[in-house]
Amino acid sequence: MRSSLLYALFALVLFATTWGLTAAPRKEPASEVLAVQTIPVKTVLTRPKLVLSGRVEPERSAVLTAQVSAPVHLRLKQLGDRVSQGEAILLLDPEQARLQSQQALAALDQARSGYLRVQADLRHTQALVTSQEKSSRASLASASAARQKQVHLTRPQELASARQDWQAARSQSNQSQREWQRLEMLWKEGAISDQEVERARLALDLARRREISSHQSYSLAREGARREDRLGAQASLQTARAGLELAQAGPLRVQSLQGQLGESAALIERQQAAWEESRVQLERHQIRAPFAGRVLEITAEEGDAVRPGTVLCRIGQVDRVKVRFDVPEQVRPQLRQQQSVQLQCSALPGQIFNGQIRHLGYQADPQSHTFPVEVGLSNPAQRLLPNMLVRLEVAVGPGTHQILVPVSSLAFDGGLAYVYVIEGGIARRREVVVGRLEGDRIALEEGVKAGDRVAVQPFRLSPGVAVQSL
Repeated sequence: MRSSLLYALFALVLFATTWGLTAAPRKEPASEVLAVQTIPVKTVLTRPKLVLSGRVEPERSAVLTAQVSAPVHLRLKQLGDRVSQGEAILLLDPEQARLQSQQALAALDQARSGYLRVQADLRHTQALVTSQEKSSRASLASASAARQKQVHLTRPQELASARQDWQAARSQSNQSQREWQRLEMLWKEGAISDQEVERARLALDLARRREISSHQSYSLAREGARREDRLGAQASLQTARAGLELAQAGPLRVQSLQGQLGESAALIERQQAAWEESRVQLERHQIRAPFAGRVLEITAEEGDAVRPGTVLCRIGQVDRVKVRFDVPEQVRPQLRQQQSVQLQCSALPGQIFNGQIRHLGYQADPQSHTFPVEVGLSNPAQRLLPNMLVRLEVAVGPGTHQILVPVSSLAFDGGLAYVYVIEGGIARRREVVVGRLEGDRIALEEGVKAGDRVAVQPFRLSPGVAVQSL
Protein backbone atom coordinates (compact mmCIF):
# COMPACT_ATOMS: atom_id res chain seq x y z
CA MET A 1 0.00 0.00 0.00
CA ARG A 2 1.18 3.56 -0.70
CA SER A 3 0.18 4.71 2.74
CA SER A 4 -0.21 2.74 5.89
CA LEU A 5 -3.64 2.43 7.42
CA LEU A 6 -2.00 2.60 10.85
CA TYR A 7 -0.45 5.97 10.11
CA ALA A 8 -3.74 7.28 8.79
CA LEU A 9 -5.58 6.23 11.94
CA PHE A 10 -2.85 7.72 14.12
CA ALA A 11 -2.99 11.02 12.29
CA LEU A 12 -6.78 10.98 12.28
CA VAL A 13 -6.91 10.67 16.09
CA LEU A 14 -4.11 13.18 16.58
CA PHE A 15 -5.84 15.92 14.67
CA ALA A 16 -9.47 15.03 15.27
CA THR A 17 -10.02 18.06 17.46
CA THR A 18 -9.02 20.41 14.65
CA TRP A 19 -11.11 18.81 11.94
CA GLY A 20 -13.98 21.16 12.41
CA LEU A 21 -11.73 24.16 11.92
CA THR A 22 -10.20 22.87 8.70
CA ALA A 23 -13.43 21.41 7.30
CA ALA A 24 -15.30 24.69 7.55
CA PRO A 25 -12.63 27.35 7.01
CA ARG A 26 -13.57 30.85 7.79
CA LYS A 27 -12.56 33.74 5.58
CA GLU A 28 -10.23 36.32 6.98
CA PRO A 29 -10.44 39.89 5.92
CA ALA A 30 -8.21 40.54 2.94
CA SER A 31 -6.31 43.13 4.83
CA GLU A 32 -5.22 40.73 7.65
CA VAL A 33 -1.82 39.02 7.22
CA LEU A 34 -1.09 36.00 9.45
CA ALA A 35 2.43 35.31 10.67
CA VAL A 36 3.04 31.62 10.09
CA GLN A 37 6.10 29.45 10.61
CA THR A 38 7.04 27.71 7.38
CA ILE A 39 9.77 25.36 6.22
CA PRO A 40 11.12 24.58 2.76
CA VAL A 41 10.37 21.16 1.33
CA LYS A 42 13.51 19.13 0.73
CA THR A 43 14.24 15.72 -0.68
CA VAL A 44 15.91 13.48 1.92
CA LEU A 45 17.65 10.15 1.42
CA THR A 46 16.01 7.61 3.76
CA ARG A 47 16.49 3.93 4.38
CA PRO A 48 14.16 1.31 5.86
CA LYS A 49 14.87 0.66 9.54
CA LEU A 50 14.90 -2.50 11.61
CA VAL A 51 13.85 -2.10 15.25
CA LEU A 52 15.72 -4.28 17.77
CA SER A 53 14.87 -4.68 21.45
CA GLY A 54 17.19 -5.22 24.39
CA ARG A 55 17.35 -4.95 28.17
CA VAL A 56 19.43 -2.47 30.12
CA GLU A 57 22.17 -4.02 32.26
CA PRO A 58 24.56 -2.39 34.76
CA GLU A 59 28.05 -1.69 33.50
CA ARG A 60 29.30 -3.87 36.34
CA SER A 61 27.39 -6.00 38.80
CA ALA A 62 28.41 -8.22 41.69
CA VAL A 63 26.62 -10.80 43.79
CA LEU A 64 27.96 -10.64 47.35
CA THR A 65 27.94 -13.87 49.35
CA ALA A 66 28.81 -14.76 52.94
CA GLN A 67 32.30 -16.13 53.63
CA VAL A 68 31.69 -17.08 57.26
CA SER A 69 28.93 -18.66 59.30
CA ALA A 70 27.14 -16.10 61.47
CA PRO A 71 23.73 -14.44 61.89
CA VAL A 72 23.01 -11.16 60.09
CA HIS A 73 23.46 -8.46 62.73
CA LEU A 74 22.58 -5.22 60.89
CA ARG A 75 21.49 -3.96 57.46
CA LEU A 76 23.38 -0.75 56.87
CA LYS A 77 21.99 -0.12 53.36
CA GLN A 78 18.55 -0.54 51.89
CA LEU A 79 17.31 -1.44 48.42
CA GLY A 80 18.28 1.26 45.89
CA ASP A 81 20.74 3.06 48.18
CA ARG A 82 23.98 4.43 46.78
CA VAL A 83 27.19 2.79 47.98
CA SER A 84 30.80 3.90 47.69
CA GLN A 85 33.65 1.53 47.00
CA GLY A 86 34.53 -0.29 50.22
CA GLU A 87 31.41 0.91 52.05
CA ALA A 88 29.72 -1.65 54.33
CA ILE A 89 26.28 -2.90 53.25
CA LEU A 90 25.60 -5.66 55.80
CA LEU A 91 27.17 -6.53 59.14
CA LEU A 92 27.28 -10.13 60.39
CA ASP A 93 27.47 -10.78 64.12
CA PRO A 94 31.21 -10.41 64.92
CA GLU A 95 31.23 -11.48 68.60
CA GLN A 96 32.67 -14.97 68.13
CA ALA A 97 35.23 -13.81 65.58
CA ARG A 98 36.28 -10.90 67.83
CA LEU A 99 36.85 -13.29 70.75
CA GLN A 100 38.99 -15.57 68.57
CA SER A 101 41.02 -12.59 67.39
CA GLN A 102 41.64 -11.48 70.99
CA GLN A 103 42.76 -14.99 71.95
CA ALA A 104 45.10 -15.14 68.96
CA LEU A 105 46.60 -11.76 69.93
CA ALA A 106 47.13 -12.93 73.53
CA ALA A 107 48.91 -16.06 72.27
CA LEU A 108 51.10 -13.90 70.04
CA ASP A 109 52.04 -11.63 72.97
CA GLN A 110 52.90 -14.69 75.06
CA ALA A 111 55.12 -16.08 72.30
CA ARG A 112 56.93 -12.75 72.01
CA SER A 113 57.50 -12.62 75.76
CA GLY A 114 58.91 -16.16 75.70
CA TYR A 115 61.25 -15.21 72.89
CA LEU A 116 62.56 -12.19 74.81
CA ARG A 117 63.08 -14.33 77.94
CA VAL A 118 65.08 -16.97 76.08
CA GLN A 119 67.05 -14.27 74.26
CA ALA A 120 68.02 -12.63 77.59
CA ASP A 121 68.95 -16.03 79.07
CA LEU A 122 71.13 -16.77 76.05
CA ARG A 123 73.03 -13.50 76.34
CA HIS A 124 73.57 -14.01 80.06
CA THR A 125 74.73 -17.60 79.58
CA GLN A 126 77.14 -16.63 76.80
CA ALA A 127 78.74 -14.01 79.05
CA LEU A 128 78.86 -16.43 81.97
CA VAL A 129 80.46 -19.22 79.94
CA THR A 130 83.16 -16.89 78.66
CA SER A 131 83.87 -15.65 82.18
CA GLN A 132 83.97 -19.15 83.67
CA GLU A 133 86.33 -20.45 81.00
CA LYS A 134 88.75 -17.58 81.54
CA SER A 135 88.62 -18.02 85.32
CA SER A 136 89.07 -21.79 85.08
CA ARG A 137 92.08 -21.46 82.83
CA ALA A 138 93.63 -18.93 85.22
CA SER A 139 92.95 -21.21 88.21
CA LEU A 140 94.46 -24.16 86.37
CA ALA A 141 97.61 -22.20 85.58
CA SER A 142 97.91 -21.02 89.18
CA ALA A 143 97.35 -24.50 90.61
CA SER A 144 99.83 -26.03 88.19
CA ALA A 145 102.49 -23.49 89.14
CA ALA A 146 101.87 -24.07 92.85
CA ARG A 147 102.15 -27.82 92.35
CA GLN A 148 105.45 -27.44 90.57
CA LYS A 149 106.84 -25.35 93.38
CA GLN A 150 105.74 -27.84 96.00
CA VAL A 151 107.24 -30.74 94.05
CA HIS A 152 110.62 -28.99 93.80
CA LEU A 153 110.54 -28.13 97.50
CA THR A 154 110.55 -24.50 96.71
CA ARG A 155 108.43 -22.63 99.24
CA PRO A 156 107.53 -19.36 97.48
CA GLN A 157 106.77 -16.45 99.73
CA GLU A 158 103.87 -15.34 97.50
CA LEU A 159 101.29 -14.98 100.14
CA ALA A 160 99.65 -12.11 98.30
CA SER A 161 99.15 -14.24 95.17
CA ALA A 162 97.57 -17.05 97.16
CA ARG A 163 95.28 -14.59 98.84
CA GLN A 164 94.15 -13.23 95.43
CA ASP A 165 93.45 -16.79 94.18
CA TRP A 166 91.33 -17.44 97.24
CA GLN A 167 89.37 -14.22 96.80
CA ALA A 168 88.79 -14.97 93.09
CA ALA A 169 87.57 -18.49 93.93
CA ARG A 170 85.21 -17.07 96.55
CA SER A 171 83.83 -14.56 94.03
CA GLN A 172 83.32 -17.34 91.51
CA SER A 173 81.53 -19.41 94.15
CA ASN A 174 79.18 -16.53 94.92
CA GLN A 175 78.45 -16.01 91.23
CA SER A 176 77.75 -19.71 90.74
CA GLN A 177 75.41 -19.57 93.76
CA ARG A 178 73.39 -16.75 92.15
CA GLU A 179 73.30 -18.50 88.77
CA TRP A 180 72.06 -21.73 90.35
CA GLN A 181 69.31 -19.85 92.18
CA ARG A 182 68.21 -18.13 88.93
CA LEU A 183 68.11 -21.38 86.96
CA GLU A 184 66.28 -23.12 89.78
CA MET A 185 63.49 -20.50 89.50
CA LEU A 186 63.28 -21.03 85.72
CA TRP A 187 63.19 -24.79 86.28
CA LYS A 188 60.27 -24.43 88.68
CA GLU A 189 58.45 -22.38 86.01
CA GLY A 190 59.10 -25.11 83.47
CA ALA A 191 61.28 -22.89 81.26
CA ILE A 192 64.39 -25.14 81.35
CA SER A 193 65.09 -28.84 81.57
CA ASP A 194 66.23 -30.93 84.57
CA GLN A 195 69.65 -31.42 82.96
CA GLU A 196 70.27 -27.70 82.81
CA VAL A 197 69.51 -27.06 86.48
CA GLU A 198 71.59 -30.13 87.43
CA ARG A 199 74.51 -28.75 85.44
CA ALA A 200 74.20 -25.48 87.37
CA ARG A 201 74.21 -27.37 90.67
CA LEU A 202 77.39 -29.20 89.71
CA ALA A 203 79.02 -25.91 88.72
CA LEU A 204 78.11 -24.48 92.15
CA ASP A 205 79.58 -27.51 93.90
CA LEU A 206 82.78 -27.24 91.90
CA ALA A 207 83.06 -23.51 92.65
CA ARG A 208 82.69 -24.19 96.36
CA ARG A 209 85.35 -26.89 96.22
CA ARG A 210 87.63 -24.51 94.38
CA GLU A 211 87.03 -21.89 97.06
CA ILE A 212 87.90 -24.39 99.81
CA SER A 213 90.99 -25.54 97.95
CA SER A 214 92.25 -22.02 97.32
CA HIS A 215 91.67 -21.15 100.95
CA GLN A 216 93.72 -24.19 101.97
CA SER A 217 96.47 -23.13 99.57
CA TYR A 218 96.48 -19.70 101.11
CA SER A 219 96.70 -21.16 104.61
CA LEU A 220 99.55 -23.47 103.57
CA ALA A 221 101.38 -20.60 101.97
CA ARG A 222 101.46 -18.92 105.34
CA GLU A 223 102.61 -22.05 107.22
CA GLY A 224 105.31 -23.25 104.79
CA ALA A 225 105.76 -26.26 102.54
CA ARG A 226 104.95 -29.56 104.21
CA ARG A 227 103.71 -32.87 103.01
CA GLU A 228 100.22 -31.63 103.58
CA ASP A 229 101.08 -28.62 101.45
CA ARG A 230 102.04 -30.78 98.54
CA LEU A 231 98.88 -32.81 98.91
CA GLY A 232 96.83 -29.61 99.01
CA ALA A 233 98.56 -28.31 95.88
CA GLN A 234 97.79 -31.58 94.10
CA ALA A 235 94.15 -31.37 95.10
CA SER A 236 93.95 -27.76 93.91
CA LEU A 237 95.36 -28.79 90.56
CA GLN A 238 92.78 -31.54 90.15
CA THR A 239 90.00 -29.16 91.12
CA ALA A 240 91.20 -26.60 88.59
CA ARG A 241 91.27 -29.22 85.84
CA ALA A 242 87.75 -30.34 86.68
CA GLY A 243 86.60 -26.72 86.65
CA LEU A 244 88.06 -26.17 83.21
CA GLU A 245 86.32 -29.26 81.90
CA LEU A 246 83.01 -28.02 83.28
CA ALA A 247 83.57 -24.56 81.81
CA GLN A 248 84.34 -26.08 78.41
CA ALA A 249 80.95 -27.81 78.54
CA GLY A 250 79.27 -24.35 78.66
CA PRO A 251 78.86 -24.09 74.86
CA LEU A 252 76.41 -27.00 75.02
CA ARG A 253 74.17 -24.85 77.20
CA VAL A 254 74.57 -21.98 74.74
CA GLN A 255 73.70 -24.28 71.84
CA SER A 256 70.60 -25.51 73.66
CA LEU A 257 69.43 -21.96 74.27
CA GLN A 258 70.05 -21.06 70.64
CA GLY A 259 67.80 -23.95 69.64
CA GLN A 260 65.12 -22.72 72.04
CA LEU A 261 65.45 -19.22 70.58
CA GLY A 262 64.86 -20.61 67.06
CA GLU A 263 61.80 -22.52 68.27
CA SER A 264 60.47 -19.36 69.93
CA ALA A 265 60.93 -17.39 66.69
CA ALA A 266 59.05 -20.07 64.74
CA LEU A 267 56.26 -19.99 67.33
CA ILE A 268 55.98 -16.21 66.91
CA GLU A 269 55.61 -16.66 63.13
CA ARG A 270 52.83 -19.23 63.62
CA GLN A 271 51.01 -17.09 66.15
CA GLN A 272 51.40 -14.01 63.93
CA ALA A 273 49.85 -15.89 61.01
CA ALA A 274 47.01 -17.14 63.24
CA TRP A 275 46.31 -13.61 64.47
CA GLU A 276 46.30 -12.16 60.96
CA GLU A 277 43.92 -14.91 59.82
CA SER A 278 41.61 -14.10 62.73
CA ARG A 279 41.63 -10.44 61.66
CA VAL A 280 40.72 -11.48 58.10
CA GLN A 281 37.85 -13.60 59.45
CA LEU A 282 36.67 -10.64 61.55
CA GLU A 283 36.77 -8.35 58.50
CA ARG A 284 34.70 -10.87 56.53
CA HIS A 285 31.82 -10.18 58.88
CA GLN A 286 31.47 -6.80 57.13
CA ILE A 287 29.96 -7.15 53.65
CA ARG A 288 31.49 -4.29 51.65
CA ALA A 289 30.86 -2.96 48.14
CA PRO A 290 33.70 -3.85 45.71
CA PHE A 291 32.91 -0.75 43.63
CA ALA A 292 30.64 2.30 43.72
CA GLY A 293 27.05 1.77 42.59
CA ARG A 294 23.58 1.06 43.91
CA VAL A 295 22.07 -1.80 45.90
CA LEU A 296 19.96 -3.67 43.36
CA GLU A 297 18.85 -6.54 45.58
CA ILE A 298 19.07 -7.62 49.23
CA THR A 299 18.13 -11.19 50.07
CA ALA A 300 19.22 -11.31 53.74
CA GLU A 301 17.27 -9.96 56.68
CA GLU A 302 18.51 -9.12 60.17
CA GLY A 303 18.65 -12.27 62.27
CA ASP A 304 19.04 -14.66 59.32
CA ALA A 305 21.68 -17.34 59.90
CA VAL A 306 24.02 -17.51 56.92
CA ARG A 307 26.95 -19.69 55.99
CA PRO A 308 29.71 -19.51 53.36
CA GLY A 309 28.17 -19.20 49.90
CA THR A 310 24.83 -17.74 51.02
CA VAL A 311 23.78 -14.92 48.65
CA LEU A 312 23.33 -11.70 50.64
CA CYS A 313 22.87 -8.88 48.12
CA ARG A 314 23.64 -7.66 44.60
CA ILE A 315 25.01 -4.27 43.60
CA GLY A 316 25.45 -2.68 40.19
CA GLN A 317 27.11 0.32 38.58
CA VAL A 318 24.33 2.28 36.84
CA ASP A 319 26.02 5.57 35.95
CA ARG A 320 27.18 3.59 32.93
CA VAL A 321 25.00 0.85 31.45
CA LYS A 322 25.09 -1.60 28.57
CA VAL A 323 22.50 -3.20 26.32
CA ARG A 324 22.87 -6.44 24.41
CA PHE A 325 21.09 -6.91 21.09
CA ASP A 326 20.82 -9.85 18.73
CA VAL A 327 21.38 -8.54 15.20
CA PRO A 328 20.28 -10.46 12.08
CA GLU A 329 23.10 -11.68 9.89
CA GLN A 330 21.94 -9.39 7.04
CA VAL A 331 22.54 -6.35 9.25
CA ARG A 332 25.83 -7.48 10.82
CA PRO A 333 28.10 -6.26 7.94
CA GLN A 334 26.76 -2.70 8.36
CA LEU A 335 27.97 -2.44 11.99
CA ARG A 336 31.45 -1.66 13.28
CA GLN A 337 33.26 -1.19 16.56
CA GLN A 338 32.83 2.25 18.22
CA GLN A 339 29.92 3.06 15.90
CA SER A 340 27.58 5.67 17.40
CA VAL A 341 23.95 4.61 17.78
CA GLN A 342 20.79 6.07 19.30
CA LEU A 343 18.46 4.21 21.62
CA GLN A 344 14.91 4.90 22.76
CA CYS A 345 13.05 3.63 25.81
CA SER A 346 9.30 3.05 25.93
CA ALA A 347 9.23 4.10 29.58
CA LEU A 348 10.89 7.43 28.68
CA PRO A 349 9.06 8.62 25.55
CA GLY A 350 10.65 11.34 23.47
CA GLN A 351 14.14 10.87 24.97
CA ILE A 352 17.09 9.78 22.87
CA PHE A 353 20.09 8.04 24.43
CA ASN A 354 23.41 8.08 22.60
CA GLY A 355 25.72 5.10 22.83
CA GLN A 356 28.52 3.27 21.08
CA ILE A 357 28.94 -0.29 19.90
CA ARG A 358 31.59 -1.72 22.20
CA HIS A 359 31.52 -5.41 21.39
CA LEU A 360 30.59 -6.94 18.08
CA GLY A 361 30.07 -10.68 17.78
CA TYR A 362 32.00 -12.63 15.17
CA GLN A 363 30.00 -15.85 15.38
CA ALA A 364 26.30 -16.24 14.63
CA ASP A 365 23.92 -18.21 16.80
CA PRO A 366 23.36 -21.55 14.98
CA GLN A 367 19.61 -21.46 15.66
CA SER A 368 18.58 -17.82 15.20
CA HIS A 369 21.44 -16.78 12.86
CA THR A 370 21.91 -13.58 14.82
CA PHE A 371 25.08 -11.93 16.11
CA PRO A 372 25.47 -10.55 19.65
CA VAL A 373 26.12 -6.79 19.79
CA GLU A 374 26.78 -4.84 22.98
CA VAL A 375 26.13 -1.10 23.20
CA GLY A 376 27.60 0.99 26.03
CA LEU A 377 25.95 4.20 27.25
CA SER A 378 26.86 6.91 29.70
CA ASN A 379 23.99 7.26 32.19
CA PRO A 380 24.97 10.00 34.67
CA ALA A 381 21.35 10.92 35.48
CA GLN A 382 20.57 7.22 35.96
CA ARG A 383 17.37 7.43 33.93
CA LEU A 384 18.02 4.07 32.29
CA LEU A 385 17.72 1.41 34.96
CA PRO A 386 18.50 -2.33 34.88
CA ASN A 387 15.98 -4.50 32.98
CA MET A 388 14.30 -1.54 31.23
CA LEU A 389 13.43 -2.29 27.59
CA VAL A 390 15.10 -0.12 24.94
CA ARG A 391 14.91 -0.02 21.16
CA LEU A 392 17.66 0.28 18.59
CA GLU A 393 16.75 1.28 15.03
CA VAL A 394 19.14 0.01 12.38
CA ALA A 395 18.86 1.14 8.76
CA VAL A 396 18.56 -1.76 6.33
CA GLY A 397 18.20 -2.04 2.57
CA PRO A 398 18.96 0.54 -0.13
CA GLY A 399 18.13 4.21 0.43
CA THR A 400 15.42 6.18 -1.39
CA HIS A 401 14.88 9.91 -1.82
CA GLN A 402 11.72 11.09 -0.12
CA ILE A 403 10.06 14.33 0.86
CA LEU A 404 9.73 14.54 4.64
CA VAL A 405 7.69 17.17 6.45
CA PRO A 406 6.83 17.56 10.16
CA VAL A 407 3.82 15.55 11.26
CA SER A 408 2.38 18.79 12.66
CA SER A 409 2.10 20.27 9.14
CA LEU A 410 -0.58 17.72 8.17
CA ALA A 411 -4.30 18.44 8.37
CA PHE A 412 -7.19 16.14 7.52
CA ASP A 413 -10.55 16.68 5.88
CA GLY A 414 -12.51 13.49 6.21
CA GLY A 415 -10.18 10.82 4.91
CA LEU A 416 -8.04 13.26 2.90
CA ALA A 417 -4.73 14.59 4.11
CA TYR A 418 -3.49 18.02 3.02
CA VAL A 419 -0.92 20.70 3.78
CA TYR A 420 -0.78 24.44 3.16
CA VAL A 421 1.79 25.54 0.65
CA ILE A 422 2.72 29.23 0.72
CA GLU A 423 2.91 30.73 -2.78
CA GLY A 424 3.50 34.45 -3.17
CA GLY A 425 2.42 35.11 0.40
CA ILE A 426 -0.89 33.26 -0.06
CA ALA A 427 -1.81 29.95 1.62
CA ARG A 428 -2.76 27.22 -0.90
CA ARG A 429 -4.28 23.95 0.16
CA ARG A 430 -2.62 20.86 -1.31
CA GLU A 431 -3.92 17.36 -0.93
CA VAL A 432 -1.08 14.88 -0.31
CA VAL A 433 -0.48 11.14 -0.21
CA VAL A 434 1.06 10.11 3.10
CA GLY A 435 3.96 7.64 3.23
CA ARG A 436 6.11 6.09 6.01
CA LEU A 437 6.51 7.75 9.42
CA GLU A 438 10.13 8.71 10.22
CA GLY A 439 10.25 9.75 13.88
CA ASP A 440 8.56 13.17 14.15
CA ARG A 441 8.47 13.51 10.35
CA ILE A 442 6.33 11.81 7.73
CA ALA A 443 6.98 11.07 4.06
CA LEU A 444 4.75 12.70 1.42
CA GLU A 445 4.64 10.68 -1.77
CA GLU A 446 2.45 13.05 -3.80
CA GLY A 447 1.15 16.62 -3.60
CA VAL A 448 4.29 18.70 -2.97
CA LYS A 449 7.70 19.01 -4.54
CA ALA A 450 11.14 20.09 -3.46
CA GLY A 451 11.35 23.88 -3.10
CA ASP A 452 7.77 24.41 -1.87
CA ARG A 453 7.24 26.04 1.52
CA VAL A 454 4.69 24.47 3.80
CA ALA A 455 3.16 25.79 7.02
CA VAL A 456 4.31 23.98 10.15
CA GLN A 457 1.01 24.65 11.99
CA PRO A 458 -1.86 24.84 9.47
CA PHE A 459 -4.82 25.13 11.86
CA ARG A 460 -5.29 28.92 11.62
CA LEU A 461 -5.10 28.88 7.84
CA SER A 462 -7.64 28.65 5.10
CA PRO A 463 -7.19 28.75 1.33
CA GLY A 464 -6.31 32.22 0.00
CA VAL A 465 -5.28 33.73 3.36
CA ALA A 466 -2.38 36.16 3.16
CA VAL A 467 0.54 34.98 5.32
CA GLN A 468 3.97 36.14 6.35
CA SER A 469 6.54 33.34 6.61
CA LEU A 470 8.58 33.19 9.80
